[in-house]
Amino acid sequence: NPKAPAKPVMIYQTSDGLLIHGEVRDTSGQSLTKEHLKQYFPGVASKDLRQASEAGFAITEGTGLVVLDVFLDPQCRFCKKLWQDLRGELDFVTVNWLPIAIFPGSLSQVSSLMQSRDPVLALEELARGGAPAQEKPPTPFIVAGVRNNTQRMQQARLTQTPSGFIKVNGQVRPFQGADVIQTIRRLRY
Repeated sequence: NPKAPAKPVMIYQTSDGLLIHGEVRDTSGQSLTKEHLKQYFPGVASKDLRQASEAGFAITEGTGLVVLDVFLDPQCRFCKKLWQDLRGELDFVTVNWLPIAIFPGSLSQVSSLMQSRDPVLALEELARGGAPAQEKPPTPFIVAGVRNNTQRMQQARLTQTPSGFIKVNGQVRPFQGADVIQTIRRLRY
């Protein structure tokens, strides 16, 4: 029903990294979600969670007219290689790094990246082999953003990281793998 108000949801991460979302109910079936949101996430409105899941989030760098939307896991070595390869192309491309969490521990790394004062610099440190300066637990906004990015990746039937979309002259093409750098260089030269 399009006129029905959106119901708040909780997002859980199991110890093995699985994300589950839905309502919290007591044994009689009564919803406890609003109370749990107020108790465990004070100051975070459910509308903020909806906006995060609708909009997703990214770390953006570069100034070029060619746009890359790249799904990356912070622990993916091929994502780090693509990050390194793109250093000399940032005047030609704009890169939207769309974090997802495939590997154990990745969600806390995404959280640290997205909550840092300078996410681009934090991503650089991570890509060069460092660790985020301070581990920060994921907020509901970050969990929703990761979930949205993961759903977008799955809807596009992209099955590895890095993968995503290259946008050139109004056309959008999917890509998979760090070898997209070859396409960028062919377009440039």
